[in-house]
Amino acid sequence: MTEMTLNEGLDAYPSAVTDNHEIERIIGESRVMREAKLRLEEVARSGCATVLLRGQTGTGRDLAARVIHYNSDRASHPFVAISCASLPERLLEAELFGRAIARGDGEPAKGILELADQGTVFLDEVAGISLAMQARLLQFLEDSCVRRQGDEPVRTVNVRIIAATATDLEKSVRDGHFNEELYRRLEVLPVDLPPLRTREGDVRLLVSHFIGMFNREFRKDVKGVTPEAIKLLEAHSWPENVRELKNTIEQAVLLASENVLGVDDFPNLAGQSDDPDFRLPASGLNLRDLERRLVIQALERTQGNRTRAARLLGLNRDQMRYRVAKFGLKERRFIDNAPEAIQ
Repeated sequence: MTEMTLNEGLDAYPSAVTDNHEIERIIGESRVMREAKLRLEEVARSGCATVLLRGQTGTGRDLAARVIHYNSDRASHPFVAISCASLPERLLEAELFGRAIARGDGEPAKGILELADQGTVFLDEVAGISLAMQARLLQFLEDSCVRRQGDEPVRTVNVRIIAATATDLEKSVRDGHFNEELYRRLEVLPVDLPPLRTREGDVRLLVSHFIGMFNREFRKDVKGVTPEAIKLLEAHSWPENVRELKNTIEQAVLLASENVLGVDDFPNLAGQSDDPDFRLPASGLNLRDLERRLVIQALERTQGNRTRAARLLGLNRDQMRYRVAKFGLKERRFIDNAPEAIQ
């Protein structure tokens, strides 16, 4: 049995998307990906002003938003993306709606809603914005009016809002963390992006594509992977999805000493089991203590990044915040020194 070569996948799928983001060139021929691509095409053609992308981190939400924009009648107008969860409320408001206070050059600062007039604004991690900003965004969706911070004049713009989240917004609504009216406005046209573990056969295609990509970038000549290695890659659950697979192939190609990648080229995967056999000790255990230790380990492994730590434990960020408070971990050094500290 020979190794899987680039010709088995790369030639048929030369790039994740072309420069003009054609939907049919997105890599993936599994049933769930074919359905997702058809849905993206339908949404792109629609005139709906709001779209909700639902998918885990690393499933390509940014790519999907660009595909929608560049295959719509707004393609010749701006596409502007912003990560909502990374900005405090006041700064996010200024970024979206602009400032009347003059900048260094003496001109007021337009917000991205004005800058993207006739185009598309992509709001990633929309579940991370405050309830006050959710109300402000809802008002904008109702009247399309922009008022800059510290300014009275109102400007009307025409933009499509594409919102994305890995959070269960219905649950957030029930828990009082997300505005129900805003949720109803955003979910008019939802698109579900499948996790990589459900995309049967797509890992092989993506591996071929990424090998070709990094061959060109690093001037390498990797021909493919061994059957054992592709079996290892296909068996992994890829909790961080396509992004994690891409990073894994990048490292393997960069460090490869042979022109065919084998199991040894993926040391972080070799020996792992995605379904470990946990057994209750005969003497029993303290479940609360075990939970606390797992939370600490997840935070230490991610240097206090609450989103990644929550994902390691199969939790959302609210559930992680609850456990940090429950176990009194707010003052731990790995949290205080982290770039994204738990609040």
